[in-house]
Amino acid sequence: MYAATGEAPRAGRITAGFLSLGLSGSGRVTSLVDLRSDTDHLAAGRSVPLVSVVADGRQEVPAEVKVSPRDRRVLAFTGEKVTVEVKVVSFPTHATLEVVGLTAAPGVDVQTLLWGPLPTTLTKTIGETAGVVVGDDFVVGVASCCRFAALK
Repeated sequence: MYAATGEAPRAGRITAGFLSLGLSGSGRVTSLVDLRSDTDHLAAGRSVPLVSVVADGRQEVPAEVKVSPRDRRVLAFTGEKVTVEVKVVSFPTHATLEVVGLTAAPGVDVQTLLWGPLPTTLTKTIGETAGVVVGDDFVVGVASCCRFAALK
């Protein structure tokens, strides 16, 4: 969906090195594809929000994701009460996702922003604090600054 050159996105895809992350129109992760083997590493039958928030004590997931008209690298994830704007920049080895805006309806208390979790088919090693999952020939990692990368 994004290129290192800052190209305008194509709907539904974030490229991070060898990883292609598919997104639905509601901001849910629909695939985690190894571009070299065309293997989807998202757990079968699972579709989870890429980003959500806890607002007023309840998790709010987006109902829609759109490219911002102000900056084609920014995705606006909109739920019932909250909109989260995420700037996505892809590089040859990874992609960065940065929250650049959060707007809540009047009186809504946003307590936490959540990335994923992303259920995968990768089971060799699962990092509890580093956000890394490993398979036979593929590794997906998420750092605290939310860099997605395929490392193997």
